[in-house]
Amino acid sequence: MLKKLILFLFFLPVFIKGQEGLKPLNGNIGIVYKDLKPATPLKNSNFNKNTSSLQIPFKDDFYYAYKQTYPDQLLWKDSSVFVNTGHAIAPPSIGVATFDGLNKHGYPYQPNLQNMTQSLPADTLTSRAINLFSDGTLLQPSDSIALSFYYEARGRGDSPEITDSLLLDFYKPNQNAWDKMWFTKGNSNTNTNDTIFKRCFVWVTDTAYLQDNFQFRIRNKATTSGDFDHWHVDYISLKKGRSMLADTTYDDIAFGYVPTPYLKDYSSMPWQQYIPAEKAQKNSVFIRNNNNNSTLVTNMTYEYRMYDNLGALTYSYTGGANPNLKPFKYRGWDSLPPHANPSFAYNFTPFSDSTEFTFKHSIFRSGFASDFIQENDTVIQHQKFGNYYAFDDGSAEGGYYVMGSGGRMAVKIGVNVPDTLRA
Repeated sequence: MLKKLILFLFFLPVFIKGQEGLKPLNGNIGIVYKDLKPATPLKNSNFNKNTSSLQIPFKDDFYYAYKQTYPDQLLWKDSSVFVNTGHAIAPPSIGVATFDGLNKHGYPYQPNLQNMTQSLPADTLTSRAINLFSDGTLLQPSDSIALSFYYEARGRGDSPEITDSLLLDFYKPNQNAWDKMWFTKGNSNTNTNDTIFKRCFVWVTDTAYLQDNFQFRIRNKATTSGDFDHWHVDYISLKKGRSMLADTTYDDIAFGYVPTPYLKDYSSMPWQQYIPAEKAQKNSVFIRNNNNNSTLVTNMTYEYRMYDNLGALTYSYTGGANPNLKPFKYRGWDSLPPHANPSFAYNFTPFSDSTEFTFKHSIFRSGFASDFIQENDTVIQHQKFGNYYAFDDGSAEGGYYVMGSGGRMAVKIGVNVPDTLRA
């Protein structure tokens, strides 16, 4: 159990000079420090508050992760999972729900846990009540109703061990009882190369579930004294008319991550330190085609628009069409240069105060009547010029350390004008 060993050795006298490594964090700074990202639950305009339960199809891919840390409270009853854009590797679409050992506030469930090998109940993602009795007509076991989602162990975080698990439960409304329907265990060895999203597919055939007020929940068991044992969940779908074999293809193009910053060396920097040489000439954008049909290509267009802090359009870019976007399974991310590495010809002028620019990235396609989840075709990105330097995206997946006699750590920033540092 590598992570527990690292935590233990961290406090031992070590006489080997300057050893370095990575370790899980004690908490989630993305939630603890509220200024990094708003935590307000997303409102769903399609939700009818007069309806006692939701109707199928039910789906969520956490596309809203770039602007909030909690799941949509009009789809989900709880908020202990961490919705984010940075913890998973190559997610099916932008945004995942991450299950770990931390509570909704970003702190350990049991900070004083003594047995670090113990795996205990941690996060839970519970759907709101769903009507599986009728969708206008009486629902039957023959309607081929199924729930599916995609999951990844570890990602950029901490690997779950063999004692840790991810579980799925169904609720029987008339019996007020939960049934465990599926589970998977972690790895007995820390596998840093296992970055593939796998599919969970479970039929809903028991008439005890085909009732109004049906619910399902995904939960994990983990070491609950820190940011341990990560599972990342995406692309949740509950609907009828499904096939376990054929229902593996989604007519969906999606962003995978928030694009990289528009600064050459930083994600953010002080406004008074900015000079034109700090601007990036290009950045990186990650777009994928989630259809698994190797012969089916998609004609897709990418563009972005830039707005100043007053909301005025200041710059726009069109990358044109990619008439041959192959499925991600076979070709990976969209590699057409005007899409993957779009140029940035706008010149920031010297600033007289802190400011922020908003970029709206959009993808469009032709040849399909619909897109599985249209919301993941748009991503909002912010380029900030405040009173600080930042190298990363504000989402810390782990901690870096140097230990041992003589070990040292430093961060170097070259300032363009004289300045002061306050703490």
